[in-house]
Amino acid sequence: MDVRDIVFRWRRPKPNNERRRSTKDIDADVDRTVDMAHAIIAMVATYAAGNPQPRVLEIGPGSDFGAQIILAGTGAIVTVADRFLAPWQPGYHPAFYRRLLSKWGAPCPPLEAVIAANDPRCAITLVAEPAEDLRSIADCSFDVVLSTAVLEHVFDLPAAIQELARVTVPGGVNSHQVDFRDHRDFARPLEFLLMADKEFIRLFDRRHGDFGNRWRHCEVAALLRASEFSIEDMAPNLVAEPEYMASFLPKLRALRQSRLAIMTDAELAILGARFVAVRESGGI
Repeated sequence: MDVRDIVFRWRRPKPNNERRRSTKDIDADVDRTVDMAHAIIAMVATYAAGNPQPRVLEIGPGSDFGAQIILAGTGAIVTVADRFLAPWQPGYHPAFYRRLLSKWGAPCPPLEAVIAANDPRCAITLVAEPAEDLRSIADCSFDVVLSTAVLEHVFDLPAAIQELARVTVPGGVNSHQVDFRDHRDFARPLEFLLMADKEFIRLFDRRHGDFGNRWRHCEVAALLRASEFSIEDMAPNLVAEPEYMASFLPKLRALRQSRLAIMTDAELAILGARFVAVRESGGI
């Protein structure tokens, strides 16, 4: 077993969203959230052009809902879904949202309501369900579906993409940034491809999928197409260093894993990409 994983043998760690947040990190957290808010507002404006009240779903919103609450201030009807929704932490979130409103520097009634109520549910809808099983969400509920560095943490990715297709209105847009690295060590980003399947599944479950699910760029594209999405963009935005690939590929090829054997060196080197896909009109 990799020495990095020994610490996880004796206990099951908490999911990241359930870990206690520190007020020491608020300034950095607020800056990150403001950047994210600008990004998702721009994306929704592009993908739902002409729609003053787009219905937006974000999968895996993270440890706070600040960006999504600010998005609701633009008129969007926002839902967030996560298997492990971040719980309200009284010692952190009230101060975080107050600082966020100050940093945002413009009126935002939904954010002001959350601060007054100490409850994000007064501004957005929270769904405590995994991407693979969004059972409380009706078919064709959303015009835009977003995720950032989330789909790589989903074990049953085919089921998740089928669910995302189901809840997206025909003609609606999905935008998903996917990180294909082994999160245990970004300097060795493909090492988990060398693990035996049984050991990988055991560790993935123990760690709530926090280090990645091993699906590759071309496979995500195939899953989207199989769920009746047409892909408008899937350009890689992160690739492995040639020196690392030169040392890694001989080890992988020696394993003769049929799933990976047909992939080119260039495909295996892709470590990140944003997929923009439009839901077609047919059923799945």
